[in-house]
Amino acid sequence: MLEQAGHQVLTAETSGRAVKLLHPTDSEIVIMDLCLPELADGLGRIRRLKDRVRPEGRMRVKVIAISDWTEDLFETPEKDSVDCLLSKPVRMEMLLRSIARLALTVLLCLASARPVAAEKFRFTVKRRAEVVAKLEMSSPGSNWAETGREAALATLAVDHHAPQHIMLYAGDQTYTYAAFLGELAAGEHELRVERDAHYSARESGLRVLQTTFTEVTPDDPDWGALAHAPILYARANTSGASTTSHSFLIANASKKTAIRYSSTP
Repeated sequence: MLEQAGHQVLTAETSGRAVKLLHPTDSEIVIMDLCLPELADGLGRIRRLKDRVRPEGRMRVKVIAISDWTEDLFETPEKDSVDCLLSKPVRMEMLLRSIARLALTVLLCLASARPVAAEKFRFTVKRRAEVVAKLEMSSPGSNWAETGREAALATLAVDHHAPQHIMLYAGDQTYTYAAFLGELAAGEHELRVERDAHYSARESGLRVLQTTFTEVTPDDPDWGALAHAPILYARANTSGASTTSHSFLIANASKKTAIRYSSTP
């Protein structure tokens, strides 16, 4: 019936055979009995699917588990690796609807994680001011509990100047992140936002839903804090590297003072 519904189906008699079938194929969804023959066997299969080494760019397979007693899964660590849990007897309509929902999730995550052109946002500053951007963003496909899906890293750059980065720690939930853009002159400006393909988790996408810009002028109570806020720069060519010593340059936003900090753990 799954094939009649337009799906390509592979069957396996044992869990070992099932895991082997996944390696050379592009299978996206696994349907399994949670207690066949025992609960421990089903949980072991789930762990093997989670720990399976995936080729670069391949998403984690989605798991639909079927059981007579779904409560068996609730108190186990493996529950976070199951995308859909169905109770027996399973109606075909329910199974097909669950497959369609997970397949749509896979397509959306693949589309979000693809390298895409940077999004550009034009804004106008009325007079010279410190500017704060608030970006409503999400990271489709992210899950801190899954390797390769931790989060996306967004790169922000104003008028093609030095970039800054925001880690989308809220994952796939929509969240408003604030970014200090520094002192900008009156006139038109452009904020460029893109997913950092090198440092983002391979299955974590980036969506920018909305951006707003706030000007903070010298007569604003918050101006002093923003104008003199320290900025932390990493030493050149050390981002992402694991070293025994670290050196940073803390530069004042007013560009009048700087403090060099070095540490050796």
